[in-house]
Amino acid sequence: MYALELSQSTETYKKMKLGFDDFDYHVKQKEINLFNNRLVDDNLDDLIRVIEHNTVLKRLQLGYNNLTLDNGKLLADAIAKNTTLKELFLHNNNIGDKGIKHLTDALKENNNDTLQTIDLDGNNIDDEGAKYIADMLAVNKTLQRITLDNNKIGDKGAESIATSLTINTGIREMWLDGNLRYTALGLVTIKV
Repeated sequence: MYALELSQSTETYKKMKLGFDDFDYHVKQKEINLFNNRLVDDNLDDLIRVIEHNTVLKRLQLGYNNLTLDNGKLLADAIAKNTTLKELFLHNNNIGDKGIKHLTDALKENNNDTLQTIDLDGNNIDDEGAKYIADMLAVNKTLQRITLDNNKIGDKGAESIATSLTINTGIREMWLDGNLRYTALGLVTIKV
């Protein structure tokens, strides 16, 4: 298995040249782990090109990188072009509702029929973002696991997601722990 493991190595990542000199090497990685590297726009560009052109990438770990709306748009565009990714971990970033909209639009409209797992834990997603996720779930047939823990999803968001789950029969696991904005009504709605 080819894997690029640079979790918690910000300085190594900044020094590493992901440009075209090493491009052939990086587009052959089946797993890329850049957990906790404080990625920002200027050092994300090369990674975006790798995601777009990698034809064997199965797992992408980008948790704890403080990714923002702008990063979410760049990442969504790259994921839309990748047709091999199975697992995407974006937990504990700062993507927010507008970044989630970019991502869910990409998952609705792209050719990626392989993505099975997405982790969006701790991304400041509220009811608006939950609605975008619900809209994506209503049409996405390959996603099996989604983690939405520790966001700001309330009753309306829970209701949107529950409605989409009546259409989407592929979801096997969904995590919503730590969303303190939904009440017992929201919890009952999701369990139904």
